[in-house]
Amino acid sequence: MRSSIAASLLAFLALPFAWSQMAISVRSGLLHHVEGQAELDGKPVTPKPGEFPMVNPGSTLATQDGKAEILLAPGAFLRLAPNTSVIMLSSALSDTRVEILNGTALVEVADLPKDTSIAVRIAGSDTYVKSHGLYEFDGNAARLRVFDGKAQINRPTPGEKPLTAKKGREVLLAAPKLETAKFNTKESQSTLYAWSENRSMRIAQTNLVAARSAQKSGLRLPSSGWAFYPSWGMYTFLPRSGLFASPFGWNWYSPGSIWQYGLYSPYYGYPGGYYGGYPRSNRNWEGLGSRRPMGGGSVGMGRGASSTGGGGGAARAPMSGGRGRGR
Repeated sequence: MRSSIAASLLAFLALPFAWSQMAISVRSGLLHHVEGQAELDGKPVTPKPGEFPMVNPGSTLATQDGKAEILLAPGAFLRLAPNTSVIMLSSALSDTRVEILNGTALVEVADLPKDTSIAVRIAGSDTYVKSHGLYEFDGNAARLRVFDGKAQINRPTPGEKPLTAKKGREVLLAAPKLETAKFNTKESQSTLYAWSENRSMRIAQTNLVAARSAQKSGLRLPSSGWAFYPSWGMYTFLPRSGLFASPFGWNWYSPGSIWQYGLYSPYYGYPGGYYGGYPRSNRNWEGLGSRRPMGGGSVGMGRGASSTGGGGGAARAPMSGGRGRGR
């Protein structure tokens, strides 16, 4: 098994599209993007080309006037608003747990295989993400809002059963009794929501290049993972198979499904503001990771003008509730 994965990684490194790294993450916590001021364990974070520090278990990431993005399991992102502090409790893919100390964080999940667990703690309550979706956590108000997806809230109160919250429901996590209440998913979109949507679009743009490069090379991926594109200085989610849609509607293509791009997809502009450079070795992201080929997330295909041009476009898809598709 190890030899086959190593061979696949070497094949990916040999692609003629300037890809330098295809990583199968063994744990969560890579600090992927920072804008403005942020500190990791009390030390300022200074982004450098191709260098991505890890937020290890017990480490605290705090934003001041900045924003930050952390890669969790492949296909899952944690994004922090300004004046937000989080501590990584556990970074195992089977047991990823983060605590929001203050401020606001948003979790985007494009794919959540059965062997992956993501939980967020606020005020002693643990919220487990149960599906593809979009989840906002307000540490100051001790509140969860589910913009899309399904979450289960557990807290160590004797006799209290876990509570399930679905799309359009919010929960006050410090209330004497856990209850869900309706909220307006359109009118409640914050600046963090808007920033996260833009980040999701830009990373989805990079996915087009990754999937197309892998498809042209004939590469068969051993599992889903993060692919690094040096020209834009960023990672993207690359599914092993199938076609997925993010909660914001951007398509995530596997090498076997990239042929569908251009048949149905509108065309979007290129991302900007990224630094280039090749990543240095990161042992935490070079090991084995057990990934299911297919997630249970919603998928769809954007409708619009046909485009067969080179990378840079991001296919936006309406949410359809279907399953991923591959070839």
